[in-house]
Amino acid sequence: MIKVTDNSKDGIYSSNMELIDNFTDYSSKNLDFDKPVEVEFLDDEENAKNPLGTTAHYNPDNFKITIYVTGRHLKDILRSLSHELIHHV
Repeated sequence: MIKVTDNSKDGIYSSNMELIDNFTDYSSKNLDFDKPVEVEFLDDEENAKNPLGTTAHYNPDNFKITIYVTGRHLKDILRSLSHELIHHV
């Protein structure tokens, strides 16, 4: 129900696959999704330099979540993912 695409240069998903998959599986079951969602991990060096830069966003037109990962801790990335999954629900 959740498709993950990792376009980050450091492979944030591949290096944390088990943890992220467990989190997304738990979320899809407990939030009771009725439609699939795609999650993309993306780098953005310019955005990362901005203290108030974008951390993530959800596009309801194509059910896609984009998470910006440059310079961020995995816990913070998962918080952003959680927040955007609520928009999907």
